[in-house]
Amino acid sequence: MESNKKLLAQEWLKSAYFDIKAIEAMIHDSELSNIAVFHAQQCVEKSLKGAIELLNISVPKIHSTAKLYGIIKEKNIINIDVDILDKLDDIYIDARYPGALGLMPYGKPTKEDAELFYSFAKDVYEKIRQIIDS
Repeated sequence: MESNKKLLAQEWLKSAYFDIKAIEAMIHDSELSNIAVFHAQQCVEKSLKGAIELLNISVPKIHSTAKLYGIIKEKNIINIDVDILDKLDDIYIDARYPGALGLMPYGKPTKEDAELFYSFAKDVYEKIRQIIDS
């Protein structure tokens, strides 16, 4: 029988999967690149919270992917590019305010940015899914 922690971790991943599906539905529309990147951040955040749950650590009510990764980094279950996490966090924060909807230092994320962050988010999701499902 699966533990309650594993079931909760799987629920986090189910929610992260829906963010992947949202990205896939809009990734080809350059007008939605900032929204696609927002969902990439959400996918990574939820995937990391799933890993934290599995490790039987209290899941904090924070949105910073860099801080969430910091909680599990010493457990060496997954290696993630912190620079990309920092960029995702910046976009997530900016996306919550209408005047700067999902901006990068040079403006709105491009379609290429969205594709990069999508690939990163999907990779994080898959790595954590393998850990949770094992």
